Amino acid sequence: MIGGRVMIKKHKPFIAAILIFMIMSILSFFILYGVINDKVAAAKEKIHYFTEAQVSQLDRVLSSYIQTAETLKLLIVDSNGNINDFDRVAHQLYNDDNTFRSIQLAPQGDVQYVYPLEGNEGAFGNIFEDPERATEAKKARDTGETTLAGPFELYQSGKGIVVRQPIYLEENGENNFWGFAIVVLNVPEIFDSVHLDSFENMGYEYQLWRIDPDNNKKQIILKSDHELLDDTINLSFEVPGNTWTLSVSPINGWVRSSDLMPVIILAICLSLLIPLLVYTLLKINEQRRRMIDISNRDYLTTLYNGRKMNFVLNDLIARQTSFIFVYLDVDKFKVVNDTYGHLAGDVLLKEIALRIMRYLSREDYAFRVGGDEFVIIIKNNSSTKKTLQIIAEQITEKINLDGFEYYPEVSMGYAVYPNDGKSLEEVIKCADSRMYEIKKHKNI
Repeated sequence: MIGGRVMIKKHKPFIAAILIFMIMSILSFFILYGVINDKVAAAKEKIHYFTEAQVSQLDRVLSSYIQTAETLKLLIVDSNGNINDFDRVAHQLYNDDNTFRSIQLAPQGDVQYVYPLEGNEGAFGNIFEDPERATEAKKARDTGETTLAGPFELYQSGKGIVVRQPIYLEENGENNFWGFAIVVLNVPEIFDSVHLDSFENMGYEYQLWRIDPDNNKKQIILKSDHELLDDTINLSFEVPGNTWTLSVSPINGWVRSSDLMPVIILAICLSLLIPLLVYTLLKINEQRRRMIDISNRDYLTTLYNGRKMNFVLNDLIARQTSFIFVYLDVDKFKVVNDTYGHLAGDVLLKEIALRIMRYLSREDYAFRVGGDEFVIIIKNNSSTKKTLQIIAEQITEKINLDGFEYYPEVSMGYAVYPNDGKSLEEVIKCADSRMYEIKKHKNI
């Protein structure tokens, strides 16, 4: 547990930098995600308006050709089902418009009149007997509503969209099905005036499609050269007997990588620079605290030094905290140095420091304030005197000094704050006096 805390403390700047990097990465992801969504929404909104305009234009174009079938129907109704001069009427309606493939009349669903005949010879026949056309033809007959069907592969080659206008004649108060007025429109010519290829010029793909009522599957009416993305905008609009949908997506995606590059670079820089800055500041602060700690410690024993002692004492007195100040002097230390050498003296001092620290709590302090002088500041409680007694006994235990056995001796004097002094000077003077009284009795 302690080892784990030490490791965490040792690597605190690195761990903090990693955590901040992770947080910044997550924040950057959400920021980038939000930017992408905003840009996608803006791009979709922009093309949505253009798509709406194209749909409106397409609806107008289709309506104009549907009106041709409506006109032909009115002529049949006005003539009570008699077909008079069909070619002349169809020619006027046709008006050399290459969008028209043919104009037809189909009494009882049987195509009998076709204009122009040339190139459309295969158009004759009963619609209800054609499995590809019967479903929508029957729907138009049964509902009395116009249908816009297809595109179909035409019998006379090519593709076409078929407008079927059912015709009913009133007889004896009842509406009886007469047949169809039919307009066949060339694909893709029907869409030329709408200029759907403008999407491609703007960098978009498109599909115009519907659901085929025969199989309930998607049927492409017209599309650009390439496939759409999965994420499209879709505008649906009603045509006679069905619903058409215009789907649009950008060729290179809704957001270009070049548009995101500044945001990505900024996100990467922030994700790296902020953790690096935090790591650097923490390392600087750690180094500063280490230097302060070094300046407050004795180089030999690693105990705190006199400078730190003054700071601690002033703080305790300022807070009026009761404590015991202990002076501890190593007896005959000069003899050790002279007899065993200075290295042995250093070993003695370090061992005494270790023995002092072994019995102090985390709230207590130990200092080396001179060559052979130590100070202990210990919390004043019921067990304090016993702790000091144990320390004194442990210090005098045998020490091995480079192969020589030595039993150290110490003199200790203490003072209790605030009992023995109200100021720092009084406390130190009291403890020092008591220590030297002990030395005097030892004749040292």
